[in-house]
Amino acid sequence: MYLLQGFTSAGWRYTIVGALAVVAFYKYAPAAGEDNFVTRYIAHYYTPKEVWERINNKHLVMTAEMQENAQVIQGAKRPPIHRFRHPQCVYYRSYLS
Repeated sequence: MYLLQGFTSAGWRYTIVGALAVVAFYKYAPAAGEDNFVTRYIAHYYTPKEVWERINNKHLVMTAEMQENAQVIQGAKRPPIHRFRHPQCVYYRSYLS
């Protein structure tokens, strides 16, 4: 069974209702300087600029320290060692001396 297509379908209904909702919102929305619930709610949960600046500076310092530590670790070299073919011979010779 095929759905009915035309101007009476659900898609057109939702489009018209949505357009009317947008028009009603702009007509009854508060003015820019007017105090309302939404602006008070946003202002209540708003984080001040100084807090974000402090967090960002702390993150910058921690990132720089982590980069310095990574450079130290990546530039590290293993101590030179001499591998013997028969290490027991070395200990035996030093024991005899």
